[in-house]
Amino acid sequence: MTLTHSPRNLLRLTTLLALATLSAPHALGAQTRACDTAATLLLSDSGSRTDVMFAAIKMTQCHGVGPHVILELERRAPPDSPRDTIARLSLWAMAHSRMADSLLTLARDPRQPMRDRILYLRLLTHYADCRTALDVRDHGPDDSVLWMAFDACGIGNKQSYSDADRARIRAGFAWIGEHDGDANLANLARLAAAELNLWATLEDSVRRARERTPRH
Repeated sequence: MTLTHSPRNLLRLTTLLALATLSAPHALGAQTRACDTAATLLLSDSGSRTDVMFAAIKMTQCHGVGPHVILELERRAPPDSPRDTIARLSLWAMAHSRMADSLLTLARDPRQPMRDRILYLRLLTHYADCRTALDVRDHGPDDSVLWMAFDACGIGNKQSYSDADRARIRAGFAWIGEHDGDANLANLARLAAAELNLWATLEDSVRRARERTPRH
């Protein structure tokens, strides 16, 4: 199977990862032991592509060590290698507060490669609102930077992150927009923060309206 980094393929394969996660065999044993085994494989140079893929699927369920291991896999993997692609797919599939916080820290860090910082902003946009995707091209000061990502919320079409996590991500974007030394990245983050806040406000309004509507 050829794995590519286009947004459409990433979202499609992320859904496949989620489906495979639901059907993963119970024979992996106790959760802690299974997570340790998966981490050992992912951070070594051994294992087939299939082994690495299923270890990564398991790691997205390991909320204790999963964020650290997946980020370390992404850091170690040669660019555009199968392990790099699997690491990025795992980042798209991960749903845990610790991962969001780690990516916010990395996105704010000017020592990180710009290619990686932009990836982290794209991931965080998906975490903040899975119905949206970040357009990372250069933008003017008043441009729209979000586009609709249809069928990107996975099973149940629900947000994976809590309201508190999503608010923290939006605040992190606003901070980058105000303080980052790279003008293009700051502008991208500022525009994304404003649009994500608008989406969140609309979502909250719809939710409140539904709560006020009598049920028959």
